[in-house]
Amino acid sequence: LKHEEKEEPVVVKKVMLAWSEFTRGVDANNSLREAVLAKSITPHPNILPIYSSSIVMEGEEEEEMDKLILVMPEAKGDAASLVKEMHNASLEERATQIRDFAKPVLRGLAHIHQQGFVHRDIKPENIMGW
Repeated sequence: LKHEEKEEPVVVKKVMLAWSEFTRGVDANNSLREAVLAKSITPHPNILPIYSSSIVMEGEEEEEMDKLILVMPEAKGDAASLVKEMHNASLEERATQIRDFAKPVLRGLAHIHQQGFVHRDIKPENIMGW
């Protein structure tokens, strides 16, 4: 897929949201709120933007889950795959790769912190772009 304005490849990510009578709508609202907040962060070269987001309410049955749909740029990879690739590298190569990897991540985090946001789900799968 390509973004209609930027002519660049995009990814459509579907996030399944938990469902129960007690939480129906709560997870969807929290997830959509998080996506809207992420979209409000000013552009930065070390943060993947979210082009659009929406909630799809599937049905009333427990087996049918709501989905958060995110459209974002296609990333080359994530930190989890980078760690796997470093497995056979020498200690010096690993140190260089880790330093080169950490700098843009820290720049991106500093940028969102300067705007008053805190990322509460930092994990290798959420660090993308390599």
